[in-house]
Amino acid sequence: MKRGLFISIVSFTFCTFLTGCMRTDVPTDTSSGTKTEAETQELVWEDSHVSGELKENLILDANIPKTVPATAGSYRISGKKDNGFEELFEQCVDTLYGADVTTTRKDAPNIDTDINTSVDETAADYSPKGVDYDYYLGDLLEVFHPDYDHNDYDKEVIDASVNRFLEVFADIIPANITRQYTVMHFNQAFYEHMEQYGEGTMSNWQHMDEDYYLVRFYTEPEENIFYKSRPELTFAAIPGEKVENELTTLMEGIHYFFGTVQRIDLLIYPDGQIFGIQMDNNMEIGEKIREEAILGVEDVIELLRKKYEKRTLLKSITISDIELQYQCFMADELDESGNRELFLAPVWVVKYLEEGQSVFYTYIFSATTGELLFSSV
Repeated sequence: MKRGLFISIVSFTFCTFLTGCMRTDVPTDTSSGTKTEAETQELVWEDSHVSGELKENLILDANIPKTVPATAGSYRISGKKDNGFEELFEQCVDTLYGADVTTTRKDAPNIDTDINTSVDETAADYSPKGVDYDYYLGDLLEVFHPDYDHNDYDKEVIDASVNRFLEVFADIIPANITRQYTVMHFNQAFYEHMEQYGEGTMSNWQHMDEDYYLVRFYTEPEENIFYKSRPELTFAAIPGEKVENELTTLMEGIHYFFGTVQRIDLLIYPDGQIFGIQMDNNMEIGEKIREEAILGVEDVIELLRKKYEKRTLLKSITISDIELQYQCFMADELDESGNRELFLAPVWVVKYLEEGQSVFYTYIFSATTGELLFSSV
């Protein structure tokens, strides 16, 4: 399956599940909001965690950033053009393994089952046949199951594999990719943990009899503010709008981002062997277009308090994560050519769990205006 189409199907599945609202504007307000010290002083603040009760059945037990900058920039983004990346990627893979291990459609145009390396307009990967779902179920975990945290891995072994990869691929790794990484450990304990969410969650997992890690690197436009990209916002199409940017697509009047993730995923066995590499690098981060004051954690908590202040909660809601990230946006006006510019702008992403539900839900607020841009329900 062509990777772009696969990404579209997965993204559509996410959007259908989330049923989020849509916005078409780029945040521009420089208001820093009003902190509510009197209302938040009863909360328990720790280095990277805050807890307390905002009202009956609205529980705060959330991971938060250790530090929050006073301002953050917004950045123009565009799609990269092919500049021989396919050949460079193949060379790097072969160098990593010390042998000619890459097989592409060029090498085997009629033997699809033998292809283990692909490069197209959205991504490049080297992996055994049929592991795409391993990468994208990683997205599913990140959006809906952020409680998968697994720290039972040998950091020395993983670091050695990661450092070898970074050394070999240094010339083709996008400049904004962070050298920090997160780890998802897929093992028997993990599979048993996931069974509580139903068979459908794991039905397409390819390696359920194996023990391995998914190691993920994100784009970091500014220090400790990462672009993770999902769930992505969608935008109503403007009449007469052209859709020429390969990072976006248009379907039934909805204009949305098409494979704009810029990150790296590695699949690594416990002994350190890398058996899968995926690089999503078609996005290029350009110039900073503005620098704005952003809201703090206290301001986000106040937004949540106000959102629920007039509602009677019969079931408890626990807010588990408040994270400053970057998000893709489209301008709300067409340029002279009939296209819309694309931007990365800072947002606050809030994850919460409702009593009786088995998946986490998400709010996305503009980090500059406090406007609610996305809600899972």
